[in-house]
Amino acid sequence: MSISRVLDIARRGLSVYQGALDVTSNNIANSANTDYSRQRAVISTETPQRIAGLVWGSGVTLSQIERTHDYLLERQVVNYNQSYSFQNTKSEILSQIETIFSEPSDGGLSGLMDEFFNSWQELSVSPQSTTLRTDVVNAAQNISSKVNEIYSDLDIVNTDCVNNFKTDISEINQLLEKIQNYNSQIYTSSSAGGSPNDLMDLRDTAINDLSNLVNINVTYSSENVAQVTIGGVFAADTSYAAEFEYKLVNNKLTMVSKDSQKTVILSGGDINGVADVYNNVIPSYTKQIDSVMNALVSAVNDIHTTGYTNTDSQETGVKFFDSYSDGKLVINQDILDDSDNIAISADGTEGNGDLAIQLAELADKKLIDGETLSNTYGSFISSVGTDVTNADSLVESYDQILEQLANEKASYSGVSSDEEMTNLIIYQRAYQACSKVISVENEMLETLMNLV
Repeated sequence: MSISRVLDIARRGLSVYQGALDVTSNNIANSANTDYSRQRAVISTETPQRIAGLVWGSGVTLSQIERTHDYLLERQVVNYNQSYSFQNTKSEILSQIETIFSEPSDGGLSGLMDEFFNSWQELSVSPQSTTLRTDVVNAAQNISSKVNEIYSDLDIVNTDCVNNFKTDISEINQLLEKIQNYNSQIYTSSSAGGSPNDLMDLRDTAINDLSNLVNINVTYSSENVAQVTIGGVFAADTSYAAEFEYKLVNNKLTMVSKDSQKTVILSGGDINGVADVYNNVIPSYTKQIDSVMNALVSAVNDIHTTGYTNTDSQETGVKFFDSYSDGKLVINQDILDDSDNIAISADGTEGNGDLAIQLAELADKKLIDGETLSNTYGSFISSVGTDVTNADSLVESYDQILEQLANEKASYSGVSSDEEMTNLIIYQRAYQACSKVISVENEMLETLMNLV
């Protein structure tokens, strides 16, 4: 074997172990970076050569810089990100809604309805009392104000949902642009035989961020290109990044592709939590409130219209409530102007308060599906609390799963400082050994030259 061949093997060794030291140094520098996947210098035997009938080794080569990454584990993280963000967003909004109802408290609608029926009971004792008649009107106004307040606060939540929905779509579009850009760079580098590990880490971070916002599906090509779909709509690859927009269709929040106008089927992520509350939860809640209010209006008016007012010219057929719709409970203006227009005399006789007793007894009447108004509304409030509790429970469950997956990822892909320091010593020793070979070969060359 010639001296130049030995020098070539040693030189190649220096280059390889210098590269390995670079990889190790990069790992150590990123030891606190949770988005970084540990890299490994894959050192292989260089292709040997046949000389004079013998096979001579040619040293080592740095065949690749391998990225330690588990795609199955990453897919699980993406899937649970979607579930966690959906429930977490829903939990936060439901908690806001729960406070709107102010239950249980005297200022809640349940307590105000009790006060309303109690005011009729008190009026039945002294039907001519202006003070007690005013108390009835005031109790009715309190219900009207509370229902209106609930609806107004729910409208604010709805507005916030729309704004958050739009913000999420904007962030989704930005992340898709990033993913497409990373894909393009990764494809170019991979096609040229490179190892774009850091770019793949950056892309994975963008994909994880995207999965927190919306339900996605990701597949990878042989060139490490991530192909992303969102709710059945193609979203990104090397050359394309979809752009999505917000639409309100039949009073429901929807996300559509700007190009094809295809509707995204939402099933996870922050944006679905927002959409579910806006499209389903709040309409369901208002429907149940409306059911209670409509039953109250109908039952009170049915009795009240049969009575006689306390005015000079007595009237009958007078409604206590004018109407109810979408949180607006309207009391008869004539009653608001003059409480003597409250009609509780069953026969027109002065001092008769029979109908006030019947109106008070409505508190115990089963007016909705075999339940009283109080029980119906109480069950509704209980269901709101249950919705919050269930969402909180799921958030906690998904959070624990994600924490476990994060630990598994750190164990598999994370950087171990101890392991890297060991590698550092190994590569340093190998580098020093190659340097020593060059030094020895240099001495041999000098000896040879001196013999000439």
